[in-house]
Amino acid sequence: MAVEIIERGRPAEASDIVSGLLFFWMIRGHAAEGLQWYEQILNLPLPPEAESKALFGAAAMRFTQGELDGARTAVARALTIAQRVGRRDLIAQTENLFGYVEHAAGNMDAARDRFTRSIEAFRASGRRGSWARGTPSLNVRARRLSTGRCGTSETRSSARFVRVLARIGGTGRTRRAV
Repeated sequence: MAVEIIERGRPAEASDIVSGLLFFWMIRGHAAEGLQWYEQILNLPLPPEAESKALFGAAAMRFTQGELDGARTAVARALTIAQRVGRRDLIAQTENLFGYVEHAAGNMDAARDRFTRSIEAFRASGRRGSWARGTPSLNVRARRLSTGRCGTSETRSSARFVRVLARIGGTGRTRRAV
């Protein structure tokens, strides 16, 4: 289906279709196939929103494959475009993925900042379901950062992250940690 849409000159629709397959490719171990689709779409002229979505998908596939530099580059571009077009939901998702990339790279301060921005953007997007889905994993990160399981330098600046989670209604455990 996506091939036909690409061939008909509708890459924005193709971007939407392959974006719907993101978790399938990640969970089923087909990140290489997913990345091929995203790259094929990114080689076409796209409106900014579709480009941001495709870059997000490519970043997620690269992250899944452990290509942290490529993931960081793609997610940074996706974020820049999402911010330019004012799509808070895309900004929130992209900041969240950026947090995972930084965390995997061992940049705990950057990861915490990205996760915090993600929560704030999810909250500002007004789409409760979207930020609520990300909150459990963010709560785990907050607890790890606030209990010292990530090292001394990481725990010193985690208070803001934990406060943001508590303020927007994170899990009860996070609120008690504050």
